[in-house]
Amino acid sequence: MIRNLSILMIGLNLTMFARAQDDPQKPLRAGIIGLDTSHVTAFTSLLNNPKNTRDLAGVRVVAAYPGGSPDLPDSINRVEGFTKTLRDKYKVEIVDSIDELLKKVDVVLLESVDGRPHLKQLIPVLKAGKLCFIDKPVAGSLADALQIYHLAKKHKVPVFSSSSLRFSPGILKMRNDPKVGEVLGCMAYGPCPIEKHHPDLFWYGIHGVETLFTIMGTGCKSVVRTSTKGADVVTGTWKDGRIGTFRGIRKGQSGYGALVFGSKGIAPSGGYGGYEPLVVEICKFFRTGKPPVSAEETIEIFAFMEAADESKRQGGIPVTLESVIGKAKGNAEKTSLEADDPPDDEKGFVPMFNGKDLTGWRFGNEPANMDKLPKNWKVEDGMIKLLGGGSPHLASVKEYEDFDIRIQWRAHKKGYNSGFYIRSGKNVGANQINLAEKDCGHLIYGVKGTKAVPDLQKPPGEWNDWRVLAVGDKLTLWCNGTKAWEITNFKPRKGYIGLQAEGHAIDFKNIRIKELK
Repeated sequence: MIRNLSILMIGLNLTMFARAQDDPQKPLRAGIIGLDTSHVTAFTSLLNNPKNTRDLAGVRVVAAYPGGSPDLPDSINRVEGFTKTLRDKYKVEIVDSIDELLKKVDVVLLESVDGRPHLKQLIPVLKAGKLCFIDKPVAGSLADALQIYHLAKKHKVPVFSSSSLRFSPGILKMRNDPKVGEVLGCMAYGPCPIEKHHPDLFWYGIHGVETLFTIMGTGCKSVVRTSTKGADVVTGTWKDGRIGTFRGIRKGQSGYGALVFGSKGIAPSGGYGGYEPLVVEICKFFRTGKPPVSAEETIEIFAFMEAADESKRQGGIPVTLESVIGKAKGNAEKTSLEADDPPDDEKGFVPMFNGKDLTGWRFGNEPANMDKLPKNWKVEDGMIKLLGGGSPHLASVKEYEDFDIRIQWRAHKKGYNSGFYIRSGKNVGANQINLAEKDCGHLIYGVKGTKAVPDLQKPPGEWNDWRVLAVGDKLTLWCNGTKAWEITNFKPRKGYIGLQAEGHAIDFKNIRIKELK
C-alpha cells in the first residue's frame, strides 16, 4: 500500500554502525532524553542490572537529560521524581542539555512521553550519528513522523520506534501460530484515554494498534472509525481483502490483547509481556544497527491512526491511508524543524534582518534611516536592540500572507515588555503576541483563545527561540521548541510583521521568514 515509502529504508537496514569503542564486549553507554515516563526507570533497572547476561549486558544507562513539557501535566509533574530516582538509585549523571548528553554516550533512548518535541529532540542525535530508539508515540503528528524518517535516511542513522506490546511473546507468536494458520483477520483491543495535545489514538491507543499490525502485517488501505465517549472502534481494510479492527477502551474493564482469525482456527493472543522483550530488541539494534521494525511499518501504523481521526472528523466515512500521508507530506514540507541545515530547513527562508541595518523595515510610513534612528532603537553586533520606552514601533515594509517565521529575542532584566506583531495593520497595533514577562506568548488585540505561556520562556539574559506559523486562518506559536498554542479563525489573511517599542530593553536577532505559497 505504501510502496513509495519503502525508499525510506534504503541505507538504513543496510548500514552497519561501528560503535564508539573498539572492544565489542564493553557495554555501550546509553543516554536518555526525557525523564517524564515510568519507562525510564523500568528500562534503566533492566539495563543497569549487574547480573545481566547476553544482550542486556551490552548496554548501560550513564547519563540523562530531564526535558519535560510545561503544558502537559502528565509530563512536567513527573520529571522531578524520575530524575531523582535515576540520579540517586541508579547513579545516572543528569545533564542540562541534549548537546551535553551526546558528548557522554554512544546510543540514545528518546523517552519523552510527549510525542510533540520528538522531532526537535532527535535532530541533534541524528547529526551526532547516534543510534536512537524512539519510544511511543514516535511523534506528535504524522507529518513529524515522516520528517523523522526522512532525516534519519538523510543522515544515514538508523532509528526505530515501537510499543512494548509488539514484542510480548503471546502477541508476537500469533503471526505464525500453527494452530491459527494464515492470519485472515484480527480484533485487537487496549486502553485508549485521549490526551488533548495529541491525535486521539497516538497517546495510548498506539499499544493496541501496534498489536493489530504485529499480527496482521502491513498493507492497510483504508479505515472507518466509530467513536463514543466510552470507546472507539477502528476498522481497517487491507489490500488483500482482510479486515483488522482495533477497539479502544475508555469505560469498563480494560486490558491488552487480540482475537485472531486464521485459516485453521480462531485463538486469543497473549497479553502484555513486560518491558524486557522490547529492551532486548533495543540492545540488539544498538549492537547491529538493524531496526527490528521498518520505517514503512511505523509510518503505516501512524497513518492508520491519523486516518481514524479524519474518519471521525468526517462523520465516520472511510478514509484512505494514502490520502492522509499525502496531506502530511505537504505539512511536513511547511513545518520542517531541522535547525542549521541549509539543504532542507533553510530552503525558502530569507532573512528579514540582515544583521547590519534596517533594510526592509520602517518607522511609521517611512523606511528606517540608519542616520536618523529613533533614540530607543539601534542596530549593533548583529542585533536589533530595543532600548526601552514607547513608540515608534518597528514594522516590515512588506505585507505577508502565509508564512513560517523564526525569531530570537532576549530580555535584559525582569519586568520586560514588548510585542511581536503578526499580520498586523499598517500601524502595527493589532495581532500582537505579547512579550510582557507575566503575559508572555499571549495573543492580544486580535482573535481570542490563546494563553500566556511565561513558563516556556527562558530567564532574562538568555536567548529565546520563537516560531510562528501562519497558514490560512490558522496561527501556531512555538516557544523554545514547545508548541504553545494553535488557533483558527485568525484574521486578516495578510498583514505586516512588527516589533513593539515598550518597557525595558530587549534584543532581537536571526529573524527569518519563509513565505508559503
